[in-house]
Formats: sequence, structure tokens, C-alpha cells
Amino acid sequence: MDFYFINTQPFDPEAYELHTGNCYFTPMPHNRQYIGLFTHPKYALHKALKSYPKVYCCELCCNYQDQSQPTKMERRSIQ
Repeated sequence: MDFYFINTQPFDPEAYELHTGNCYFTPMPHNRQYIGLFTHPKYALHKALKSYPKVYCCELCCNYQDQSQPTKMERRSIQ
């Protein structure tokens, strides 16, 4: 089980990133919101989507990607 946090600073307009508490890229305490303790990233993502319009899992720590959403690298190549 891991603690999950959402970065409250969007990396794209209205797009936020989900991290575990021990991720290298977990934001500083003043730039994150606690989501909860979960057994799998998909449960944390589901809860985060209730509060934020677009949430993506960190590719380093979450190791989960909803197949209906492009990865961060795909989003950057589209822009």
C-alpha cells in the first residue's frame, strides 16, 4: 500500500499528476494534496478524478496508465 498525493500545480492547463509519497517527483508539501492510502494506483486515480478534471499517473512511481488517456510523453508530442 502507498500514500498518494496530487500535485496541485498543473503541468498542462487543468492537468494534474498523481504521485506516491516516496516518489522522487512528489511535490513539496505546499504544492500537494493528500489523496489517501491505496493498494493500487487506479483507486487513487479514481478518487483524484473526483476533485480534479484531468489527472495522470506519474510514469515513475504509479506504473499505471488508464488506456483511455495518453501518457505524458504522448501529450507533449501532440502539442
